[in-house]
Amino acid sequence: MRRWAGKGIGAALGLLAVAFAAPSLTYPLSRDQALYWYVGREWLAGAVPYRDMVEHKTPLVYAVYALGIALTGETMWAIRATEIVGTLVVGWLAARLAAGKTREPLPAGALGAALLVASVFYYGYLPFQDQAHSELGCALFAAAAVVSARDARSDRLAALAAGLCLGLAFVAKPPALAFTPLVVAALHRRRAGVARWVPPLSLGFLAVLGAVVAYFASRGALAAMIDVVVRANGAFALEGRKASTAGEWLWRLWKALDWFQPWSWIFLGLSLAGITRGLVRGDASLARRYAKPLLWAACAYLAVVVQLKFYVYQHALFIVPCALLGATLWADLSRIARSPVRRVAAATAFAAVAIVTCVADTPHDTWWLRARNALRFARGQLDPTALVDSFDVADWIDMTSSRAAGEWVRTHAQPGEHLLVRGYDPQIYYFAGRRYGGRFFWSSVLVTPGLSYRRDEWLAADRADIERLRPAWVVTGFQQPTAPECESPAWFEAMGWERRAVFGPFVVLYRPNRTGAIQ
Repeated sequence: MRRWAGKGIGAALGLLAVAFAAPSLTYPLSRDQALYWYVGREWLAGAVPYRDMVEHKTPLVYAVYALGIALTGETMWAIRATEIVGTLVVGWLAARLAAGKTREPLPAGALGAALLVASVFYYGYLPFQDQAHSELGCALFAAAAVVSARDARSDRLAALAAGLCLGLAFVAKPPALAFTPLVVAALHRRRAGVARWVPPLSLGFLAVLGAVVAYFASRGALAAMIDVVVRANGAFALEGRKASTAGEWLWRLWKALDWFQPWSWIFLGLSLAGITRGLVRGDASLARRYAKPLLWAACAYLAVVVQLKFYVYQHALFIVPCALLGATLWADLSRIARSPVRRVAAATAFAAVAIVTCVADTPHDTWWLRARNALRFARGQLDPTALVDSFDVADWIDMTSSRAAGEWVRTHAQPGEHLLVRGYDPQIYYFAGRRYGGRFFWSSVLVTPGLSYRRDEWLAADRADIERLRPAWVVTGFQQPTAPECESPAWFEAMGWERRAVFGPFVVLYRPNRTGAIQ
């Protein structure tokens, strides 16, 4: 009876995790997600990232978006469905990490607890524009590396699998190297000699990197990849750094704790309480179990710090330590609540506290409004257009106007006519169903302060692309006279484009098919 009750509780918590994540299937592409989607789509069409399109993420995120497009067509929900699966896999890995020994059975309900915490953290604290980045894949493969290092049956296989997973985490996001100490510690605890596991660990890691390098080299894109991913990213990080002094570093740490409260304080309080209890009782195992989430959190924050930007979405790496603590806490609760009735009551309280403490203290439009609108959409009370328009975010994205501009181009464009979007609203490409064909399909990378790497060369290359490709349509969101030249409607009008429509801040321009060079 007790075993079946435990399985039922785990299943119920797991289903609740899926239900909490489900509204994300209605989320549109925000600006960053549209960049990745565009590169993934063009990659499928034969273009190569970095060589044919300048976007500075490492290639795994583009591959994930491309896979979604290949399987479902040009949809917005494919990446969201992929992320739900990824969140559940991270929860499973965190539950495995919570197990005390290699291949030790999980306490009943621990998996469900980890799934729920992972889902509530990711979808409850991160707005739609801060999801579907590289961080979830990075966290997933980093956790898989540690689980592989600990649980694989042979030392060499454990090291090889860990190296492969760490390599994939690196391709997802290079700051994944911050988790290397956890991988090394897991291999060290196998009590095998260093000479036994270092070579296969290195082999696995280098095999992944070698495959990536070989692919881009074979496509003539290796130099471009190094230029964009290494040199440009390094320049962007230093020019746009958000903290330089000790006071600024502390302020950024405080802001992170504030954004994720009260979970940030609950996390620290429970972890420190578990460690303290273990030390007071002389229970080293208990102290280690509650120290483990803190170690994961320290590595995750190191991965955030080295990027020097402190964007909210980068903190998605904390999904692993949160889910790990959730599984650890539930394992201890289940030992206290031994009867089925008490376990059901404990699970109910656990789920209620996890959800309420998150949702009650986050902005209304992070999860609650999105879930309500998703339910209205499912009931037919909200049409697809109104659903997309509900994702307007002040000072970030005008989804209503960008959708209207894109759909207007889709309606009026002739087959084969291309579109160039200026500024930082690549979601217009999705709504228009069009592509550009040039390397600089978004212009913020050319003109934004703090992104000055090779600016003069890239601006000249951008102008050359425009003259060569002559896209029939241009949409720019900059109507101010002070707009940078390559984003100004007047600049395009002087070269032969004609203003056709205006949607909020977006100007739609069309260039009739004329012969002769652009002046």
